[in-house]
Amino acid sequence: MRIHIDQDECIECGLCASTCPDVFEQNEGLKASIVKCYQLGGASDGEVGEPLQKCAEEAAASCPVEAIDTGE
Repeated sequence: MRIHIDQDECIECGLCASTCPDVFEQNEGLKASIVKCYQLGGASDGEVGEPLQKCAEEAAASCPVEAIDTGE
């Protein structure tokens, strides 16, 4: 499953990282990013396999500004 974080929409709330820390990370003062091992060319784009899909979808659903797209 592909994942994209819209950096312009991200408000740095940290819900994605707290909901699914295996896929998302949030460093203080920075926008959310995808954990390096799942990145595809940049911190905003990535791909995860089936074991992490549900977690990533829950994180996307928890985003108050809908900045995460999982293609669902």
